[in-house]
Amino acid sequence: MLDPVSGLLRLTAPNPGLMTGPGTNSYVLGRSEVAVIDPGPDDEGHRAALLAAIAARGTLRWILVTHTHRDHAPGAAKLAEATGARTVGFATSTRRSTGWPRGTAGSWKTSAA
Repeated sequence: MLDPVSGLLRLTAPNPGLMTGPGTNSYVLGRSEVAVIDPGPDDEGHRAALLAAIAARGTLRWILVTHTHRDHAPGAAKLAEATGARTVGFATSTRRSTGWPRGTAGSWKTSAA
């Protein structure tokens, strides 16, 4: 779904469930330098949809992860690998999601661009 005013594009991952409803929402924002907010699960089809949306807009610079739950964070690692984008997010030391670096509880973490 595209908001024509802001240009914010919402893509829903194919992971329906009690906590995700129809699936995790990922957002693509920007028009030449692009950010993805919550890349979702490590799902090849969802990643392909994100990459297609990004390619239509420009270059992915940032992957923003709002929290490390398995429905929001695991897609970050492979998306960053495919694009060279920098990941930014709120990490936790008590749990480690696939592809997300362990950090101090309540700390912002970034990867090198």
